[in-house]
Amino acid sequence: MQQNGGADMMTQSALTSVLREVRTTAAFYEQAARRFGRASAFAELAQDERRHERLVLALLKTYRIAAPKPPPPLPLPKTLPEALQQSVRLEKHTVAECDHYLRFLKAREIVDLFGAIRVSARELHLPRLQKKLGTDSPSHLSPAQVHRLDQKLNKRR
Repeated sequence: MQQNGGADMMTQSALTSVLREVRTTAAFYEQAARRFGRASAFAELAQDERRHERLVLALLKTYRIAAPKPPPPLPLPKTLPEALQQSVRLEKHTVAECDHYLRFLKAREIVDLFGAIRVSARELHLPRLQKKLGTDSPSHLSPAQVHRLDQKLNKRR
């Protein structure tokens, strides 16, 4: 069943879910930048997430899908290493979420945007965060880790 200007329910779910994801991550980075300063890289990462947010919002408008209200902010860890670890988990979750939706999305502009968000998270954000953290862990989560993080994030929405 088509709704909201031609977007099916799966497309609507994908767009609103990824919007919540980038908003959650952007808000977390903005909090971290205020606490840990500009040298922490969080301010630049927040700007990138806000750019993704604007692009997703533009697609929601194109498809006449109502944007959900922003989710409540995640709690900010007390230390920079903990904040970096949480950031790595958020970026890995973004990659996993984009991977999930890219399996069934058809609209070229949505596929392109989700692909760009995925590349940004996996190839730019994760390496930068891992370098600051002093790790070189793989940039993927196990299905169980994705499920646990998804449950935690959904409780905050």
